[in-house]
Amino acid sequence: MTWERETEANIGLELRFLRGFYLQADVFKRIRTGIFMQRNSLPATLGLQNNPWGNIGEFENKGIDANMEYNKKIGKLNLGLKANVTYVRNTLLNDDAPDYKYTYQNRRGKRYQQPFGLIAEGLFKSEDEITTSPKQTFGPVRVGDIKYKDVNGDGLIDSYDEVAIGNPPTPQLVYGFGTTLGFKGFDISAFFQGAGTMSFMLGGVGFYPFSEGGLRGNVHVSALNRWTPENPSQDVVFPRLSFGTNSNNFRSSSWWLRDATYLRLKTVEIGYTIPKKLTQKLKVNTLRFYVAGLNLLTWSGFDYWDPELGNGRGAVYPIQKNINVGVNINL
Repeated sequence: MTWERETEANIGLELRFLRGFYLQADVFKRIRTGIFMQRNSLPATLGLQNNPWGNIGEFENKGIDANMEYNKKIGKLNLGLKANVTYVRNTLLNDDAPDYKYTYQNRRGKRYQQPFGLIAEGLFKSEDEITTSPKQTFGPVRVGDIKYKDVNGDGLIDSYDEVAIGNPPTPQLVYGFGTTLGFKGFDISAFFQGAGTMSFMLGGVGFYPFSEGGLRGNVHVSALNRWTPENPSQDVVFPRLSFGTNSNNFRSSSWWLRDATYLRLKTVEIGYTIPKKLTQKLKVNTLRFYVAGLNLLTWSGFDYWDPELGNGRGAVYPIQKNINVGVNINL
Protein backbone atom coordinates (compact mmCIF):
# COMPACT_ATOMS: atom_id res chain seq x y z
CA MET A 1 0.00 0.00 0.00
CA THR A 2 1.31 3.44 -0.88
CA TRP A 3 0.31 6.81 0.47
CA GLU A 4 1.16 10.44 -0.06
CA ARG A 5 0.39 13.41 2.10
CA GLU A 6 0.10 17.06 1.13
CA THR A 7 0.29 20.03 3.46
CA GLU A 8 -0.88 23.32 1.99
CA ALA A 9 -0.79 26.95 3.06
CA ASN A 10 -2.74 29.29 0.81
CA ILE A 11 -3.56 32.99 0.79
CA GLY A 12 -6.22 34.13 -1.67
CA LEU A 13 -7.24 37.56 -2.90
CA GLU A 14 -10.28 38.42 -4.99
CA LEU A 15 -11.26 41.93 -6.01
CA ARG A 16 -14.24 43.04 -8.09
CA PHE A 17 -15.11 46.56 -9.11
CA LEU A 18 -18.39 47.77 -10.62
CA ARG A 19 -16.48 49.31 -13.51
CA GLY A 20 -15.59 45.94 -14.98
CA PHE A 21 -12.27 45.16 -13.29
CA TYR A 22 -11.68 41.75 -11.73
CA LEU A 23 -8.54 40.41 -10.03
CA GLN A 24 -8.03 37.02 -8.43
CA ALA A 25 -4.71 35.88 -6.95
CA ASP A 26 -3.48 32.99 -4.82
CA VAL A 27 -0.15 32.70 -3.04
CA PHE A 28 0.52 29.12 -2.04
CA LYS A 29 3.00 26.77 -0.45
CA ARG A 30 2.55 23.01 -0.67
CA ILE A 31 4.69 20.27 0.85
CA ARG A 32 4.20 16.71 -0.40
CA THR A 33 5.55 13.87 1.67
CA GLY A 34 5.41 10.12 1.30
CA ILE A 35 6.12 10.20 -2.45
CA PHE A 36 6.62 6.65 -3.71
CA MET A 37 10.16 6.26 -5.03
CA GLN A 38 13.11 3.89 -5.07
CA ARG A 39 15.43 4.01 -2.09
CA ASN A 40 18.90 5.46 -2.65
CA SER A 41 20.56 5.18 0.77
CA LEU A 42 21.12 1.41 0.91
CA PRO A 43 24.80 0.37 0.51
CA ALA A 44 25.88 -2.02 -2.24
CA THR A 45 27.22 -4.39 0.44
CA LEU A 46 23.65 -5.51 1.10
CA GLY A 47 23.83 -7.45 -2.16
CA LEU A 48 20.44 -6.31 -3.44
CA GLN A 49 19.84 -6.65 -7.15
CA ASN A 50 17.29 -3.82 -7.03
CA ASN A 51 16.74 -1.33 -4.24
CA PRO A 52 13.26 -1.51 -2.70
CA TRP A 53 10.66 1.21 -3.09
CA GLY A 54 9.07 3.22 -0.35
CA ASN A 55 7.11 6.35 0.54
CA ILE A 56 10.17 8.47 1.20
CA GLY A 57 10.16 11.41 -1.21
CA GLU A 58 9.45 14.99 -0.13
CA PHE A 59 8.89 18.04 -2.33
CA GLU A 60 8.04 21.67 -1.70
CA ASN A 61 6.13 23.82 -4.19
CA LYS A 62 5.47 27.50 -3.70
CA GLY A 63 4.39 30.30 -5.95
CA ILE A 64 1.60 32.56 -7.13
CA ASP A 65 -1.32 32.18 -9.50
CA ALA A 66 -3.23 35.26 -10.66
CA ASN A 67 -5.90 36.24 -13.20
CA MET A 68 -7.11 39.67 -14.28
CA GLU A 69 -9.99 40.81 -16.47
CA TYR A 70 -11.17 44.26 -17.50
CA ASN A 71 -14.24 45.04 -19.62
CA LYS A 72 -15.49 48.48 -20.58
CA LYS A 73 -17.74 50.08 -23.17
CA ILE A 74 -16.40 53.35 -24.55
CA GLY A 75 -19.04 54.82 -26.81
CA LYS A 76 -19.52 52.25 -29.57
CA LEU A 77 -16.25 50.50 -28.72
CA ASN A 78 -16.31 47.36 -26.57
CA LEU A 79 -12.96 46.76 -24.91
CA GLY A 80 -11.84 43.65 -23.08
CA LEU A 81 -8.48 42.90 -21.50
CA LYS A 82 -7.35 39.74 -19.77
CA ALA A 83 -4.12 38.39 -18.31
CA ASN A 84 -2.92 35.47 -16.23
CA VAL A 85 0.37 34.48 -14.64
CA THR A 86 1.60 31.44 -12.76
CA TYR A 87 4.98 31.23 -11.07
CA VAL A 88 5.93 28.03 -9.27
CA ARG A 89 9.25 27.06 -7.72
CA ASN A 90 9.74 23.54 -6.45
CA THR A 91 12.46 22.18 -4.21
CA LEU A 92 13.46 18.58 -3.54
CA LEU A 93 13.50 18.12 0.23
CA ASN A 94 14.30 14.41 0.45
CA ASP A 95 15.13 11.69 -2.07
CA ASP A 96 16.69 9.23 0.41
CA ALA A 97 20.12 9.83 -1.15
CA PRO A 98 23.29 10.22 0.93
CA ASP A 99 25.51 13.24 0.44
CA TYR A 100 27.68 13.22 -2.64
CA LYS A 101 31.45 13.34 -2.13
CA TYR A 102 31.15 17.03 -2.93
CA THR A 103 27.91 18.33 -1.48
CA TYR A 104 27.46 20.90 -4.25
CA GLN A 105 26.36 17.89 -6.34
CA ASN A 106 23.53 16.99 -3.97
CA ARG A 107 20.09 16.92 -5.60
CA ARG A 108 18.43 17.90 -2.35
CA GLY A 109 17.68 21.57 -2.24
CA LYS A 110 17.56 21.73 -6.03
CA ARG A 111 14.61 21.93 -8.38
CA TYR A 112 12.89 19.04 -10.12
CA GLN A 113 14.81 18.06 -13.29
CA GLN A 114 17.62 20.48 -12.43
CA PRO A 115 20.31 19.99 -15.10
CA PHE A 116 23.88 19.29 -14.04
CA GLY A 117 27.00 19.66 -16.13
CA LEU A 118 30.48 21.06 -16.52
CA ILE A 119 31.23 24.78 -16.73
CA ALA A 120 32.75 25.60 -20.12
CA GLU A 121 35.50 28.22 -20.13
CA GLY A 122 35.87 28.47 -23.90
CA LEU A 123 37.93 26.54 -26.44
CA PHE A 124 41.58 25.57 -26.18
CA LYS A 125 43.68 28.05 -28.17
CA SER A 126 47.04 26.28 -28.21
CA GLU A 127 48.91 23.12 -27.23
CA ASP A 128 50.61 25.11 -24.47
CA GLU A 129 47.23 25.95 -22.96
CA ILE A 130 46.27 22.26 -23.00
CA THR A 131 49.53 21.34 -21.26
CA THR A 132 49.27 23.99 -18.53
CA SER A 133 45.54 23.50 -17.84
CA PRO A 134 44.00 20.92 -15.47
CA LYS A 135 44.00 17.48 -17.09
CA GLN A 136 40.69 16.67 -18.81
CA THR A 137 39.85 12.99 -18.36
CA PHE A 138 37.20 12.51 -21.05
CA GLY A 139 39.58 11.43 -23.78
CA PRO A 140 42.38 13.18 -25.64
CA VAL A 141 41.85 16.87 -26.36
CA ARG A 142 43.14 19.06 -29.15
CA VAL A 143 43.16 22.73 -29.98
CA GLY A 144 39.55 23.79 -30.62
CA ASP A 145 38.06 21.42 -28.02
CA ILE A 146 36.05 22.68 -25.05
CA LYS A 147 37.96 23.69 -21.94
CA TYR A 148 36.21 23.09 -18.60
CA LYS A 149 36.49 24.64 -15.14
CA ASP A 150 38.18 22.68 -12.35
CA VAL A 151 35.47 23.27 -9.74
CA ASN A 152 37.00 21.31 -6.86
CA GLY A 153 40.58 22.38 -7.63
CA ASP A 154 42.08 18.86 -7.73
CA GLY A 155 43.87 19.41 -11.03
CA LEU A 156 41.54 17.05 -12.90
CA ILE A 157 38.43 17.67 -14.97
CA ASP A 158 36.06 14.77 -14.27
CA SER A 159 32.50 14.06 -13.16
CA TYR A 160 33.24 15.63 -9.75
CA ASP A 161 33.33 19.02 -11.50
CA GLU A 162 29.70 18.80 -12.62
CA VAL A 163 27.45 21.37 -10.92
CA ALA A 164 23.89 22.65 -11.24
CA ILE A 165 23.65 24.81 -14.35
CA GLY A 166 20.75 26.61 -15.97
CA ASN A 167 17.09 25.96 -15.32
CA PRO A 168 14.94 22.83 -15.66
CA PRO A 169 13.14 22.29 -19.00
CA THR A 170 9.77 22.77 -17.32
CA PRO A 171 9.04 26.52 -17.06
CA GLN A 172 8.64 28.10 -13.66
CA LEU A 173 6.90 31.10 -15.17
CA VAL A 174 3.89 30.77 -17.47
CA TYR A 175 1.82 33.77 -18.48
CA GLY A 176 -0.62 35.07 -21.04
CA PHE A 177 -2.42 38.26 -21.97
CA GLY A 178 -4.88 39.30 -24.60
CA THR A 179 -7.50 41.74 -25.77
CA THR A 180 -10.84 41.81 -27.55
CA LEU A 181 -12.21 44.82 -29.42
CA GLY A 182 -15.62 45.31 -30.99
CA PHE A 183 -16.74 48.28 -33.08
CA LYS A 184 -19.72 48.61 -35.46
CA GLY A 185 -19.80 44.95 -36.47
CA PHE A 186 -16.03 44.52 -36.58
CA ASP A 187 -14.29 42.47 -33.93
CA ILE A 188 -10.70 41.55 -33.27
CA SER A 189 -9.18 39.36 -30.58
CA ALA A 190 -5.60 38.38 -29.83
CA PHE A 191 -3.95 36.30 -27.17
CA PHE A 192 -0.23 36.06 -26.33
CA GLN A 193 1.34 33.16 -24.47
CA GLY A 194 4.75 33.12 -22.82
CA ALA A 195 7.02 31.03 -20.65
CA GLY A 196 10.24 31.79 -18.83
CA THR A 197 12.85 30.57 -16.38
CA MET A 198 13.52 27.38 -18.35
CA SER A 199 16.38 26.02 -20.43
CA PHE A 200 17.43 22.84 -22.14
CA MET A 201 20.62 21.11 -23.21
CA LEU A 202 21.39 20.72 -26.88
CA GLY A 203 22.54 17.22 -27.69
CA GLY A 204 21.92 13.77 -29.06
CA VAL A 205 21.95 12.60 -32.65
CA GLY A 206 19.32 15.22 -33.41
CA PHE A 207 21.95 17.93 -33.00
CA TYR A 208 25.50 16.53 -32.79
CA PRO A 209 26.85 15.76 -36.29
CA PHE A 210 28.87 12.63 -37.08
CA SER A 211 28.21 11.12 -33.66
CA GLU A 212 27.82 7.47 -32.61
CA GLY A 213 30.68 6.12 -34.67
CA GLY A 214 30.19 8.71 -37.38
CA LEU A 215 27.20 6.81 -38.73
CA ARG A 216 24.48 8.88 -37.09
CA GLY A 217 23.92 12.52 -36.29
CA ASN A 218 21.98 15.33 -37.88
CA VAL A 219 24.04 17.95 -39.72
CA HIS A 220 22.29 21.14 -38.68
CA VAL A 221 23.13 24.31 -40.61
CA SER A 222 24.68 25.70 -37.42
CA ALA A 223 27.54 23.21 -37.93
CA LEU A 224 28.90 25.72 -40.46
CA ASN A 225 29.53 28.02 -37.50
CA ARG A 226 32.29 25.94 -35.94
CA TRP A 227 35.90 26.19 -34.86
CA THR A 228 38.46 25.54 -37.57
CA PRO A 229 42.15 26.50 -37.90
CA GLU A 230 40.98 29.13 -40.38
CA ASN A 231 38.25 30.33 -37.99
CA PRO A 232 39.74 30.02 -34.46
CA SER A 233 36.89 31.97 -32.88
CA GLN A 234 35.61 31.50 -29.35
CA ASP A 235 32.17 32.75 -30.44
CA VAL A 236 31.03 29.73 -32.44
CA VAL A 237 28.22 27.22 -32.01
CA PHE A 238 30.34 24.08 -32.42
CA PRO A 239 33.87 23.39 -31.20
CA ARG A 240 36.24 21.37 -33.35
CA LEU A 241 34.25 18.69 -35.17
CA SER A 242 35.57 15.16 -35.47
CA PHE A 243 34.36 11.93 -37.01
CA GLY A 244 32.68 9.72 -34.42
CA THR A 245 31.97 10.28 -30.76
CA ASN A 246 33.93 13.08 -29.08
CA SER A 247 33.66 12.25 -25.38
CA ASN A 248 35.11 15.58 -24.31
CA ASN A 249 33.11 18.01 -26.42
CA PHE A 250 29.70 16.37 -26.34
CA ARG A 251 29.32 16.21 -22.58
CA SER A 252 26.57 17.99 -20.67
CA SER A 253 27.99 21.46 -20.09
CA SER A 254 27.18 25.14 -20.10
CA TRP A 255 28.48 25.25 -23.69
CA TRP A 256 25.34 23.49 -24.90
CA LEU A 257 22.89 25.07 -22.45
CA ARG A 258 20.28 27.37 -24.03
CA ASP A 259 17.66 29.69 -22.60
CA ALA A 260 14.23 28.57 -23.88
CA THR A 261 12.24 31.65 -22.80
CA TYR A 262 9.68 32.68 -25.41
CA LEU A 263 6.64 34.82 -26.14
CA ARG A 264 4.13 33.68 -28.77
CA LEU A 265 1.18 35.24 -30.54
CA LYS A 266 -0.95 32.20 -29.84
CA THR A 267 -4.24 33.21 -31.45
CA VAL A 268 -5.60 36.17 -33.38
CA GLU A 269 -8.98 36.53 -35.04
CA ILE A 270 -10.58 39.30 -37.11
CA GLY A 271 -14.26 39.18 -37.97
CA TYR A 272 -17.13 41.18 -39.36
CA THR A 273 -20.81 40.60 -38.59
CA ILE A 274 -23.27 41.66 -41.29
CA PRO A 275 -25.91 44.09 -39.93
CA LYS A 276 -29.19 42.44 -38.98
CA LYS A 277 -31.23 44.60 -41.34
CA LEU A 278 -29.42 42.87 -44.20
CA THR A 279 -29.34 39.34 -42.83
CA GLN A 280 -33.08 39.42 -42.06
CA LYS A 281 -33.75 39.70 -45.77
CA LEU A 282 -31.81 36.44 -46.19
CA LYS A 283 -33.78 34.88 -43.32
CA VAL A 284 -30.56 34.50 -41.33
CA ASN A 285 -30.23 35.52 -37.70
CA THR A 286 -26.48 36.31 -37.76
CA LEU A 287 -23.87 36.12 -40.50
CA ARG A 288 -20.20 36.60 -39.62
CA PHE A 289 -17.05 36.28 -41.72
CA TYR A 290 -13.71 35.79 -40.01
CA VAL A 291 -9.99 35.09 -40.44
CA ALA A 292 -8.21 33.30 -37.58
CA GLY A 293 -4.56 32.49 -37.04
CA LEU A 294 -2.83 30.09 -34.64
CA ASN A 295 0.86 30.22 -33.60
CA LEU A 296 1.62 33.01 -36.05
CA LEU A 297 4.65 34.66 -34.39
CA THR A 298 7.20 33.67 -31.77
CA TRP A 299 9.82 35.84 -30.08
CA SER A 300 12.72 34.00 -28.47
CA GLY A 301 16.49 34.17 -28.21
CA PHE A 302 16.53 30.52 -29.32
CA ASP A 303 15.90 30.17 -33.06
CA TYR A 304 17.00 26.63 -34.02
CA TRP A 305 13.50 25.23 -33.57
CA ASP A 306 10.37 25.96 -31.56
CA PRO A 307 11.41 26.52 -27.91
CA GLU A 308 7.98 25.36 -26.70
CA LEU A 309 8.99 21.82 -27.69
CA GLY A 310 11.26 21.82 -24.62
CA ASN A 311 13.61 19.46 -26.42
CA GLY A 312 17.36 19.75 -26.95
CA ARG A 313 17.41 17.55 -30.04
CA GLY A 314 14.68 19.14 -32.11
CA ALA A 315 13.52 15.61 -32.93
CA VAL A 316 9.89 16.32 -32.09
CA TYR A 317 7.04 17.04 -34.49
CA PRO A 318 6.92 20.85 -34.74
CA ILE A 319 4.04 22.98 -33.53
CA GLN A 320 1.95 23.95 -36.53
CA LYS A 321 1.08 27.42 -37.74
CA ASN A 322 -2.51 27.65 -39.04
CA ILE A 323 -4.59 30.29 -40.82
CA ASN A 324 -8.33 29.67 -41.21
CA VAL A 325 -10.99 31.57 -43.14
CA GLY A 326 -14.60 30.86 -42.28
CA VAL A 327 -18.22 31.89 -42.01
CA ASN A 328 -20.54 31.60 -39.01
CA ILE A 329 -24.24 31.34 -39.89
CA ASN A 330 -27.01 31.17 -37.33
CA LEU A 331 -30.47 30.57 -38.76
